[in-house]
Amino acid sequence: MRALGFCDKAEDTLETHGAGSALSSSMATIELMKVDNVEAKNLQVGVLDLSNLTKSGCIKEFAGIIGYNFVKDHRVTIDYPKQEIIFE
Repeated sequence: MRALGFCDKAEDTLETHGAGSALSSSMATIELMKVDNVEAKNLQVGVLDLSNLTKSGCIKEFAGIIGYNFVKDHRVTIDYPKQEIIFE
């Protein structure tokens, strides 16, 4: 969260419940989010600390999860062998 600059921008703190545990989460607004040639302005995002996933070995490394509100207006293809996301 700190690496992406969200720590100082969180608005409301919520409790998020998952598989057997609860996490503290916040909502924030990103003025501009851009992935390759796709961008969204004033995007509402959820901010969660998911570092326990990398510690458990479930996921090696990630910077975040791209949500529906960012991809909804595009056809999205995920090329797993090349580790690429293609927006059309």
